[in-house]
Amino acid sequence: MIQLIKLEKMKLNTATYLYASAGITGAAIIVTLIVLFGGRYGGDADFKEIMSFSMLSKLAMTLQIAGYSLLGTAISARVIIDEYVSKRASLLLTYPVNRKKLLTAKLIYAQGFMLFTMLVSLIVTQVVIMLFNLSIQAVVIDLTISRILVILLVYFICALLISGGMVMISTMFGFMKKSTIVSMVTNIIIIACLGNVLMNDLGIYLAAFVLLVAANIAAFTLKQRVQHLEV
Repeated sequence: MIQLIKLEKMKLNTATYLYASAGITGAAIIVTLIVLFGGRYGGDADFKEIMSFSMLSKLAMTLQIAGYSLLGTAISARVIIDEYVSKRASLLLTYPVNRKKLLTAKLIYAQGFMLFTMLVSLIVTQVVIMLFNLSIQAVVIDLTISRILVILLVYFICALLISGGMVMISTMFGFMKKSTIVSMVTNIIIIACLGNVLMNDLGIYLAAFVLLVAANIAAFTLKQRVQHLEV
């Protein structure tokens, strides 16, 4: 399995996706800081009243979920959909390796790369936001450091589960229709459905649970389809 994952790593030009990851991180930071700065100096009284550390964290996280789910879908489309629907499919299906094992290696690499870069992005973004907030005192954070870390840890886990689930579902539909465009459109539709849901804690927890279950179903379906593909 490790050798198969290394093989996938060699086939993918990660530099392009790392640049995209940096762009997503930068965009999330800029948008959140604009909201933070505007709330401090230009927001109305009601906005200042509801603005909180939790709200800012969820805003940045929602933007990153949208960005990284699209990035992850693009990677999965390149690693899985493009290879199984192209002329390389006949070669892939004749490898002396169990088809499910080969697909699993592709899924692990695509999802692992996306989730790792997203985790780094989440950490960097939250650190920047907190440091900026300390400098302008836009939001009063009356929480202990340990409490903040626990909140962020829960948010991070949920964000990773949500993004991973969205990518898995989008990849399944793209594979079924043999189209990268279908996978991207599916992802955008899910993002649109989850937009407001992710701005409250209950919505985040429910979305993480539902997408985790859906992702496992999608992965099982994908493996079954690959297993029964004809050369």
